[in-house]
Amino acid sequence: MSTAANTGPSGFPEIEFRLVGGRLRAFGQGVAPASAQERPVGTPAGVELDLSHVGFGLKSISDEVRQLEAELPRILTARDAAFRRTARAAKPPLLPFMERRLPALRTKLAAAEGRLGDAVARRNACWTALQFSFSQTTLVAFRNVAAAFGALEAVRFIWVTTSWSCGTYSAPMSGAALQRRAIRIGPTLPEHVESDWPGLAFRHSDGVGLEIYPGFAMTGAGVEAKVVSLLDVHLDAAEAIVAEVIDPPADAVMVNRIWEKANKDGSPDRRYASNRSIPILRYGLLRFAAPGMTAVSYLVSNPDLARRFATAFSEFQRCMAAEAASQASASLSSGTTRTAPAERRMASVPPPPVVGQAHEYTVATLAACAISAWLLVAGPIGDRQAVASNTVPPPVQTETASQRPRAPVVHPETAAASPPTPEHRKDPAPTTPSTPPPQAATSPDRERIVIRSGGANIRSGPNGTAEVLRTTSGGTHLNVFGRSNGWVRVGDAEAWGWVHSSLLEGGN
Repeated sequence: MSTAANTGPSGFPEIEFRLVGGRLRAFGQGVAPASAQERPVGTPAGVELDLSHVGFGLKSISDEVRQLEAELPRILTARDAAFRRTARAAKPPLLPFMERRLPALRTKLAAAEGRLGDAVARRNACWTALQFSFSQTTLVAFRNVAAAFGALEAVRFIWVTTSWSCGTYSAPMSGAALQRRAIRIGPTLPEHVESDWPGLAFRHSDGVGLEIYPGFAMTGAGVEAKVVSLLDVHLDAAEAIVAEVIDPPADAVMVNRIWEKANKDGSPDRRYASNRSIPILRYGLLRFAAPGMTAVSYLVSNPDLARRFATAFSEFQRCMAAEAASQASASLSSGTTRTAPAERRMASVPPPPVVGQAHEYTVATLAACAISAWLLVAGPIGDRQAVASNTVPPPVQTETASQRPRAPVVHPETAAASPPTPEHRKDPAPTTPSTPPPQAATSPDRERIVIRSGGANIRSGPNGTAEVLRTTSGGTHLNVFGRSNGWVRVGDAEAWGWVHSSLLEGGN
């Protein structure tokens, strides 16, 4: 398998984050990037990566992973089909017939196996392990952030909003003026990433949200993805007082009620029968901002859980800053804890299918040989009837009125030169089928015959081994061009060939 199978989205099988020199730094461990522009100066701890490059790799490669995993079944099916063809051609009974084609089949099989191996290698190249080499104190602080985030998952509503106005009890914000959209939150980890620390995601409906990992935050999608250090993220937490226009969420805190139409003392104006009561609610408001990142605000229906999350996040940032200040070099101090490597889910090339001897080809070949030999020896049904008629006399039939011979029609110019023979007077009257068959072109000086039901073969000569020129269906009317030893030369405007008289109506 190629080296590419062990590299991640940034060209490394592992990306390690450390707090060094007062800031967060990322180091690629393993294979260096292929592009010279993406290869920063190496250090004993690994190749240092720009955080923006890491963000682009973690986001954009997900599309490639999905595309490759969708293609793998088709590529695997093509490899298995090529393997079966080659394996069966190399075994009896096909080997004598396919021996010359075996080299070409093996070449196609090798190409199919190469495509499969390359696809698996490219798919595995999209996996990366994220490591966070932080002190135990910092990691415990992030675990508290994750616990507070888990509590936020139980709130009734979380909205993303563009407003940062908090309002007051005397002058609350109008819920109708809020530009907000409900979102979902939960743990996240890109499809191609392995880590013991999944991210905490605020998932927007348009796919662009905020993800928080130990040490960094990521926002945006695809090529627009941005990664910033959590040391640079500023979280403002506040309480928003809102005159709500929707049904109050069950976990919101109601602080007052006002009337849509009120007197100066705040009492309801009784002149309006449909005067509506408006609840005043207290929400939590979280606003994330960082250099190079668009600020985003979240309105939380439960203000207490929002405050708990903000407190845990601030404590984690304090621990990060203290550890970053204590790290003077890239080497790890004795107090730094490196998380255990995550188990990588690597794809592998499945073994080829088990292929036995091509018994279905054996049966088909033997059946085809038997049918061919039978046709060569016995001929079609019409021929067997013709051959049998040469040795066994046809059965005696009782002549009916419709089968009595009639005088042939002879052209006056040829009557004297060619007097009608007894054979010419045996032309039976054709029977009329329920559906008239196609009629041959009439000729006033030719005897007419009718082919028996079941059809007949018309041959090149008056014998059962002569070449079959054509086959005609039963009930067809034809002209007679001559006779010889029980065979009749028939045709339409001109002679077609010979047919045995046993295949004619009346046996003539």
